[in-house]
Amino acid sequence: MRIHNFAFVTAIALAALQSASAQEPIKPPLNPRIITATRQVVIFTDLETQMLRAIQSKDQAGLSKLISEDCIIEMPDADPLTGEEWMKAISSMRSQGPRALFGLHERTTISLHRRTS
Repeated sequence: MRIHNFAFVTAIALAALQSASAQEPIKPPLNPRIITATRQVVIFTDLETQMLRAIQSKDQAGLSKLISEDCIIEMPDADPLTGEEWMKAISSMRSQGPRALFGLHERTTISLHRRTS
Protein backbone atom coordinates (compact mmCIF):
# COMPACT_ATOMS: atom_id res chain seq x y z
CA MET A 1 0.00 0.00 0.00
CA ARG A 2 2.83 2.40 0.85
CA ILE A 3 4.55 1.73 -2.42
CA HIS A 4 1.28 2.31 -4.25
CA ASN A 5 0.77 5.72 -2.51
CA PHE A 6 4.40 6.66 -3.12
CA ALA A 7 4.09 5.80 -6.82
CA PHE A 8 0.84 7.78 -7.06
CA VAL A 9 2.34 10.90 -5.38
CA THR A 10 5.49 10.64 -7.51
CA ALA A 11 3.42 10.38 -10.69
CA ILE A 12 1.39 13.47 -9.76
CA ALA A 13 4.56 15.41 -8.89
CA LEU A 14 6.17 14.48 -12.23
CA ALA A 15 3.01 15.45 -14.12
CA ALA A 16 2.93 18.83 -12.31
CA LEU A 17 6.60 19.44 -13.11
CA GLN A 18 6.06 18.55 -16.76
CA SER A 19 3.11 20.90 -17.15
CA ALA A 20 4.83 23.72 -15.26
CA SER A 21 7.94 23.61 -17.44
CA ALA A 22 5.88 23.60 -20.64
CA GLN A 23 4.23 26.96 -19.90
CA GLU A 24 5.49 30.02 -21.72
CA PRO A 25 5.76 33.40 -20.00
CA ILE A 26 2.85 35.74 -20.51
CA LYS A 27 3.70 38.43 -23.02
CA PRO A 28 1.77 41.69 -22.84
CA PRO A 29 0.20 42.80 -26.10
CA LEU A 30 2.27 45.28 -28.07
CA ASN A 31 0.91 48.79 -28.13
CA PRO A 32 1.72 50.50 -31.43
CA ARG A 33 0.89 53.93 -29.99
CA ILE A 34 3.78 56.18 -29.10
CA ILE A 35 3.20 57.79 -25.73
CA THR A 36 3.82 61.51 -26.00
CA ALA A 37 3.82 64.39 -23.56
CA THR A 38 0.56 66.23 -23.07
CA ARG A 39 0.10 69.69 -24.54
CA GLN A 40 0.32 71.22 -21.08
CA VAL A 41 3.65 69.49 -20.37
CA VAL A 42 5.07 70.66 -23.70
CA ILE A 43 4.02 74.28 -23.04
CA PHE A 44 5.39 74.28 -19.48
CA THR A 45 8.69 72.68 -20.54
CA ASP A 46 9.06 75.27 -23.30
CA LEU A 47 8.51 78.11 -20.80
CA GLU A 48 11.08 76.59 -18.41
CA THR A 49 13.59 76.30 -21.25
CA GLN A 50 13.01 79.90 -22.33
CA MET A 51 13.49 81.10 -18.75
CA LEU A 52 16.70 79.11 -18.27
CA ARG A 53 18.15 80.35 -21.56
CA ALA A 54 17.28 83.96 -20.69
CA ILE A 55 18.99 83.56 -17.30
CA GLN A 56 22.07 81.90 -18.78
CA SER A 57 22.45 84.56 -21.46
CA LYS A 58 21.64 87.33 -18.94
CA ASP A 59 18.79 88.54 -21.16
CA GLN A 60 16.80 90.77 -18.78
CA ALA A 61 14.28 91.77 -21.47
CA GLY A 62 13.53 88.15 -22.34
CA LEU A 63 13.27 87.18 -18.68
CA SER A 64 10.95 90.06 -17.84
CA LYS A 65 8.60 88.93 -20.65
CA LEU A 66 8.23 85.58 -18.89
CA ILE A 67 7.65 86.95 -15.38
CA SER A 68 4.55 89.04 -14.74
CA GLU A 69 4.53 92.21 -12.65
CA ASP A 70 2.54 90.56 -9.87
CA CYS A 71 4.76 87.47 -9.61
CA ILE A 72 5.73 86.44 -6.07
CA ILE A 73 8.22 83.67 -5.33
CA GLU A 74 7.92 81.99 -1.94
CA MET A 75 10.46 79.54 -0.55
CA PRO A 76 10.56 77.86 2.85
CA ASP A 77 12.41 79.79 5.57
CA ALA A 78 12.68 82.92 3.39
CA ASP A 79 10.77 86.12 2.82
CA PRO A 80 8.63 86.26 -0.34
CA LEU A 81 10.39 87.80 -3.35
CA THR A 82 8.73 89.79 -6.06
CA GLY A 83 9.59 88.82 -9.60
CA GLU A 84 11.67 91.98 -9.97
CA GLU A 85 13.72 91.25 -6.82
CA TRP A 86 14.26 87.67 -7.97
CA MET A 87 15.46 88.81 -11.42
CA LYS A 88 17.96 91.19 -9.77
CA ALA A 89 19.23 88.41 -7.51
CA ILE A 90 19.55 86.01 -10.44
CA SER A 91 21.39 88.50 -12.63
CA SER A 92 23.98 89.09 -9.91
CA MET A 93 24.71 85.36 -9.44
CA ARG A 94 27.41 83.45 -11.22
CA SER A 95 26.05 80.46 -13.11
CA GLN A 96 26.25 77.39 -10.89
CA GLY A 97 23.65 75.25 -12.59
CA PRO A 98 19.85 75.33 -12.62
CA ARG A 99 19.41 74.30 -8.96
CA ALA A 100 21.52 77.25 -7.81
CA LEU A 101 19.45 79.65 -9.90
CA PHE A 102 16.43 79.02 -7.74
CA GLY A 103 18.31 78.49 -4.48
CA LEU A 104 17.17 74.87 -4.47
CA HIS A 105 18.39 72.19 -2.14
CA GLU A 106 17.06 68.71 -1.52
CA ARG A 107 13.35 68.68 -0.66
CA THR A 108 12.76 72.37 -1.41
CA THR A 109 9.27 73.48 -2.32
CA ILE A 110 8.63 76.67 -4.25
CA SER A 111 5.27 78.34 -4.62
CA LEU A 112 4.64 80.82 -7.42
CA HIS A 113 1.45 82.84 -7.38
CA ARG A 114 -0.01 86.15 -8.42
CA ARG A 115 -0.39 88.91 -5.89
CA THR A 116 -4.02 89.76 -5.14
CA SER A 117 -4.90 93.21 -3.94
